[in-house]
Amino acid sequence: MGFFGKKDPSGDEIKEVPIMSDPEKQQPVHHDVVQTALPQIPPTVVNIDPVVEARILRKLDLRVPTLMGFLYLLSLLDRSNIGNAKIAGMEDDLDLSGNRYAWLLTIFYISYVVFEFGAFMWKVMPPHRWAAITVLSWGIVATCQAAVQNWEGLMALRFLLGMSEAAFGPGTPYLLSFFYRRHELGFRCGLFVSAAPLANTFAGALAYGITSGHSKLANWRLLFLVEGSPSLLAAILAWRFLPDSPSKARFLTEEEKEVARARSLQQSGERERSNKINWRELAETLTDAKAWLTALMYFSCNVSFSSLPVFLPTILKDMGFTSINAQGLTAPPYFASFLVTIATTWIADRLQQRGLMLMVLSLIGAIGYVLLATCTSVGARYAGVFLAAIGVFPCIANILPWALNNQGSDSRRGMGIVILNLIGQCGPFLGTNVFPESDGPRYIRGQSICAAFMFFTMILALALRTLLVWENRRLDKRHGTQAEREARGWNKGENVAEENYGAGFRLVNPRPSNYDPETFPHSFDAPLYSTKEQPTQIQATMAYASEHNAHLYGIVDMGSNGIRFSITDISPPTARTMPTVYQDRAGISLYDAQFAGSARGPIPQDIIEQVVDRLVRFQITCEDFGVPAQNVYVLATEATRTAPNSEEFRARIKHRTGWEVRLLSKEDEGRIGALGIASSASSVAGLAMDLG
Repeated sequence: MGFFGKKDPSGDEIKEVPIMSDPEKQQPVHHDVVQTALPQIPPTVVNIDPVVEARILRKLDLRVPTLMGFLYLLSLLDRSNIGNAKIAGMEDDLDLSGNRYAWLLTIFYISYVVFEFGAFMWKVMPPHRWAAITVLSWGIVATCQAAVQNWEGLMALRFLLGMSEAAFGPGTPYLLSFFYRRHELGFRCGLFVSAAPLANTFAGALAYGITSGHSKLANWRLLFLVEGSPSLLAAILAWRFLPDSPSKARFLTEEEKEVARARSLQQSGERERSNKINWRELAETLTDAKAWLTALMYFSCNVSFSSLPVFLPTILKDMGFTSINAQGLTAPPYFASFLVTIATTWIADRLQQRGLMLMVLSLIGAIGYVLLATCTSVGARYAGVFLAAIGVFPCIANILPWALNNQGSDSRRGMGIVILNLIGQCGPFLGTNVFPESDGPRYIRGQSICAAFMFFTMILALALRTLLVWENRRLDKRHGTQAEREARGWNKGENVAEENYGAGFRLVNPRPSNYDPETFPHSFDAPLYSTKEQPTQIQATMAYASEHNAHLYGIVDMGSNGIRFSITDISPPTARTMPTVYQDRAGISLYDAQFAGSARGPIPQDIIEQVVDRLVRFQITCEDFGVPAQNVYVLATEATRTAPNSEEFRARIKHRTGWEVRLLSKEDEGRIGALGIASSASSVAGLAMDLG
């Protein structure tokens, strides 16, 4: 069958190519080696100038995690200043007797958990808009706490505060994953989460400065007013300065934006991230043990993380310090925790050992709580406060990127964060209710519970790491190790869509395939080019494409036993064979994939993702050669046509590439396979492809 002919001048219809009636008289098909300046560019390698990349990362660091960390700091002040307000007179004014204070803490986390699905809004809505809306919302609620007249009114406001902040903080690590690669994400999560101990570092001093005066307004009301109002102004900062994506950041040059798009290709196989959610992948994440183990770790850490800021001033006061001194003595442990949070996330990124780091930090935090529970001397207990602080906060910062690193798509990463927070944010329900006044001044029960959960976190980290090692071995058996795949010529040198599920996706140590700690994080084995200094071959390719691209056609043949890719120049016929300027093949058998078991089944999801990744890579190659989008055709044969999940498979291809898959009939397959035409000789007015 003649399949892709010249375009009809009168319209957009592609006419069928006439086949000569007598196959015996066809001109012989031959394959001249065409000597041109065109290189055989691998479709799976993205080349990035490390100098430009480093410059992009510096600019992003100054504007994304730093800005988000500042906004998070404001949210933490508005959330935790209730502990300072309590000892500044609110307890007496609002009659917070019995467990009323504990309920004020609990109601916040009830709404915080219920509205966790707001994390997906970072993907669905432009981030600068969503950030501004959420910051403005909690700023209004936090400021209104200054006017509350009774416990019931404060309960209502605390519920609204939890709802507003749930839309911001829990999903921010997910947002950061849009800007940073797996091996870069931990440190940036550390910059963000370090806002928590930093806020608590000066929260006590700030609270002391606000509440030590003698204004006409009650000191605790003034505290809510002064610490809540900055969030109203910060909403403007979020709207104005938070970029929606690296390629849309106004502070990046055009060259830097192009490199940012290349980084996105390396990460997810897409130049621009889609704002759509894959519901099937959300459902699959619900059955993923990795998501639940990290969620349990987060729960365990949050038992301590939530209780420490709100009860530490009370604990220090009951150790014999005055209210003023208790406020001030909270600062040193928190500042130490701030430094350790940044340092440990940087080290974990460098070594790519988040599990081991979590085990060490959990042990440190547990020892701190043991000292608080068992020691009676003030010095030993204050040392316990230090150890607890430098164990708990850095643990949180290292769990977040680990949860994201071990999911292989945007939708799965988003659902992983939702599960993490749905389970993890239940920890404060326990943590904020294990320090009743009746247990003072040592609060042995509460300290012991926190210590036990930190030990439990250490055990969970070991269990998850063991699971990930096992899964890596299973993936190596299924797909081969990277060395084995390269020895067979599979995926050699590929660095596109590295962070999506596929043959090269691995867990535990999420490094780039050619990671080099000596030049971290900008080392890649492929030649590195900036957009300003392209090598001669690339320049020749681009020049050739700009002159001839109207005649360039890209074809994908998704056969039963392999997938072939070609770019062909069908310029007006000459005396020689039509030149194929690019060709590649993926050894993926769609037929065998459906018979992995005893009976035929759907094409497995990992095979679908491998195929889609290769199509995305070919799309990049077509763009490099200048192939017009309308000149790219994806053909599929019986293996795709009759697959039980054919429609889903083709929809996935459409979603990632925008390409429609053309299903060949059985007759068309036979005609093409028999004739094997691949010529632009004068007697054939178009292009057909051998699908045999």
